[in-house]
Amino acid sequence: EKAHGLPVSDWLEENPYAAEVFNEANAVKSANSSRAIVDAYDFSGINTLTDVGGGLGVLMAEILIANSLMNGIVADIPSVVCKTNEIIKSRGIEERCKTVECNFFEDIPSGSDAYLMSNILHDWSNEQCHVILKNCHKVMKPKSKLLIVEMVIPPGNQPSIAKLLDLEMLVTTGGCERTEVEFKTLLDSSGFKFCRNMQTKAGVCLIESIRL
Repeated sequence: EKAHGLPVSDWLEENPYAAEVFNEANAVKSANSSRAIVDAYDFSGINTLTDVGGGLGVLMAEILIANSLMNGIVADIPSVVCKTNEIIKSRGIEERCKTVECNFFEDIPSGSDAYLMSNILHDWSNEQCHVILKNCHKVMKPKSKLLIVEMVIPPGNQPSIAKLLDLEMLVTTGGCERTEVEFKTLLDSSGFKFCRNMQTKAGVCLIESIRL
């Protein structure tokens, strides 16, 4: 932001080639962890799942393929979802998955049984995350689930990739990686109850919470 005079999200909107590289890189990263997330969590019982900031829909596609009775919504900014539809069609799930244009700082689509955020909150400060989570809380039903996929910083002073990513997020976006305690505090202040933190084989964690 200091170098370019713009937050990274705004800079990407003005630099479409860089945004394309960024989105493709995120899709590759998601592809590497999607199977591990599906293996770690039981999505059965969820009729409709919305992936908030779901990018090109790689994770949603993996979830829907593994759960044939589920419907999905990928919500993201217009420049992203126009390409997400191509991914959805290529995976043969266009009958069960749709895209919705969404700025999660303003409005999140309502009506789903559960909501998912994968590598979203680490881009933002606690204050900004609170806005995103409150917007999600506003459209969710009581006791419905919010699933957060993120790195979680382990306790102690041992080496961890999450600690390196914490520095990267600080420099690039002004965000941060968080400890389990910090996630609990953030969720509690936004109207959610932390339920459990599930470690996956890919190194990322899936945090399950419910709307109060």
